[in-house]
Amino acid sequence: MASRRRLQTLFDIISIGYELLDGRVLNTNARWLAEQISGLGGRVCRIVAVGDDVDEISSVIRDSLRRGIDWIITSGGLGPTYDDVTLQGVAKAVKRKLVQNRRAVEMLRERYRVLAEEGVVESPELT
Repeated sequence: MASRRRLQTLFDIISIGYELLDGRVLNTNARWLAEQISGLGGRVCRIVAVGDDVDEISSVIRDSLRRGIDWIITSGGLGPTYDDVTLQGVAKAVKRKLVQNRRAVEMLRERYRVLAEEGVVESPELT
């Protein structure tokens, strides 16, 4: 018997941050993303919230890959604080090394300098 062609693109949404798990923050990003994806004809298969933990992030991404998900969307965990480890978790899941883009770092330094001058952030230093 010939295999059937799948008509919908499959998505998993992974929301990252302990603040989601302890109830300090309502996960409105996942709801909005799911609504947009569904409205465009995609199918959200799973919405998962995990803490700011490299192994947890890596594990749920590997699970999505194992299940044949077409698109994995991560939300959260990409800020300028020490506990934002999303990139490390993704790298571990796909067994790749992170490489720093010097030009991007310089762009961030300049942006933080401006934000510090405007009083938006306390320090222009990258964390």
